[in-house]
Amino acid sequence: MSDSLIQEGGGGSIIIRGGKFYAENTQFRIDASEDNNSLIDIDAENISMINSRMNTMPATTGKGGDILLNAAESVSFSETHLYTYTEGGMKNAGNVHIGADNISVGKSFINTFTSGMGNGGEILFDARNSVLCSDSNMNADTQSKAQAAGNAGNIRIKAGNISVKRFDSEQFYEQCGQRRKYHPRCRTIGAIVKICDKFFG
Repeated sequence: MSDSLIQEGGGGSIIIRGGKFYAENTQFRIDASEDNNSLIDIDAENISMINSRMNTMPATTGKGGDILLNAAESVSFSETHLYTYTEGGMKNAGNVHIGADNISVGKSFINTFTSGMGNGGEILFDARNSVLCSDSNMNADTQSKAQAAGNAGNIRIKAGNISVKRFDSEQFYEQCGQRRKYHPRCRTIGAIVKICDKFFG
């Protein structure tokens, strides 16, 4: 599919099953409801996205929807943005979970974000063989109000081989009122890298 908008605004989900999934210049968006476990769920042999977006946001103050992408062989992104968000209330931002034999991310941005009392979502790459990240940015952010207690989500990458080129996990901070606590930027990933009690590995 190309040059398309797929949107679910009633608290439902977008679920796609198929052989080869290809999206270019396409946006997927869910406005999650308070009570439903809304999500974007794609399961295919191969998943390829170019210059596309996937966004999940709560319609009110509920939980942000999850983004789940699973492929038997490969998942690849180029100039693509995956984003989960929630604000206010006690609910957490949605998670971004990507699983495949091989995962390739280029010139893309993946973000989970909360500005309320809930936590930022988890970003998980689970590859049976390899993960390649280049010219990309991965953030798990929290911006909490003074009375809030939200925490930034975890970022985890699991693979037999991990290759990272010009990769940032910056803007990884917690904000309470006027005080911001900035965490270090990660530009390289070894077997396990610990960043302010958050783990890659």
